[in-house]
Amino acid sequence: MKSKSIVGGIILPLRLVTSWLFLSAVLRRLILAPGKHDFDSPMWIGHKINTFFPHSNGPFKAMLGYLVENPIQMNWFTYVFTYSELIVGILLLVGFASRFTGLLLASLGIGLMHTAGWLGPTCLDEWQIASLLTTVGGVMLLFGSGSYSLDNYFNTKYPSLPKNKYWFYTTDPNLLLNSKYYKTIILSFSTVAVLYVMGTNQLLHGGVWGNLHNYSTKPDFVLDNFHKEGNIVSFDALRDKGPETYGAFITKVILLDSEENKIKEIDLSSKNKEDISLHNYYINKANFNSQSLVFPLGAKANVSIFATKDTNGIMLVDISGREFTIH
Repeated sequence: MKSKSIVGGIILPLRLVTSWLFLSAVLRRLILAPGKHDFDSPMWIGHKINTFFPHSNGPFKAMLGYLVENPIQMNWFTYVFTYSELIVGILLLVGFASRFTGLLLASLGIGLMHTAGWLGPTCLDEWQIASLLTTVGGVMLLFGSGSYSLDNYFNTKYPSLPKNKYWFYTTDPNLLLNSKYYKTIILSFSTVAVLYVMGTNQLLHGGVWGNLHNYSTKPDFVLDNFHKEGNIVSFDALRDKGPETYGAFITKVILLDSEENKIKEIDLSSKNKEDISLHNYYINKANFNSQSLVFPLGAKANVSIFATKDTNGIMLVDISGREFTIH
């Protein structure tokens, strides 16, 4: 009984704080800022999820790749995601089915890690949050919620309930404490947790050895699929790096010949944009403003330009003077 109370006392503040992380997100999306679930609003969280895509990894990249190309399915996914957070937040708050809740929490943390873990221009925000959520979920998976929980209330009120093996394995805090493998399990979990956090830190940010990198600090473009047909040249442009809070601004498009000599310069700060057309692939869309061609993070577009017949390359110049070339 004492060990159950100690476990409950340690896990209670972790449960309550983590619960509020999820419930506050639901509160923002459904009540305080309902535009986050408005498909036609610039606040729609589908745009936020699109920013995860460029450096997501594993099976999550394939999933996001499908969603960013299919806005209707993305809209459904945003609701599934929000209500999943609501369910986990409530389960954490009341301490019900605690090991199952821990599994859900760890799963959400891993999902966040491998989709948005690369984001964070200053403090690697998403990686840090995902690391803590995954670890807290693992702790709850091992120990449950202890005395200060709905699990304990039902176990006390209905003494026969723990005899159900499914309920027992889902809720009993003494399951691990009474195991002869206690030390082995704790040391193994701690080792796996540390290696996972360090491994993702290295994978996403080079934070353990080698060159430290942060893909959220400086806008960058991946240019490919260059094609020329008559007087039309086209290519695909993906903005895969830089802050998620504002776009990258292309101010000039320069046509190049086979020796990379300048043939023509199109200044996008003028009204001379009629020679350029865009076909967007994803939810986040490239577009023209009065001064430039704007690419939000995660936007991918096919850019077609009316050019001279001797054009064999294109150079994009952003507002800072950085150049991106494709042939």
